[in-house]
Amino acid sequence: YNLTPPWGVEGQFTYVPLRSTSRIVPSARGDQYGARADILYHFMPEGKLNPFLALGGGWSRIDYIMKNDDATLDYGGGLKYSLNKWLGLRADVRHIFSFHGSYWSNFEYTAGLVFQLGGYK
Repeated sequence: YNLTPPWGVEGQFTYVPLRSTSRIVPSARGDQYGARADILYHFMPEGKLNPFLALGGGWSRIDYIMKNDDATLDYGGGLKYSLNKWLGLRADVRHIFSFHGSYWSNFEYTAGLVFQLGGYK
């Protein structure tokens, strides 16, 4: 949701099925769930090509051999390319920290479609 031309907020829910490729535990299977909210700053909100930065946090659950529920913090950025007023392409990179006693550090690379549902256009 775009609050003003440069500022926006977004939410995300993810699900990833997990499967072992190890010879030690070949039949291990599980699931990963995640939810997070991010604040976005768009550098060129009126342009067709729009780079942005993101900062946010959320929650992650991994149910794979052991169960973990972790708070998460993320930062990153990406590019949006507008095809028209309500549809666009997007590519993102995020550095995600999961806190569970100590912390885990992971990177996430995504690409997809943007659907403008409301807010500032």
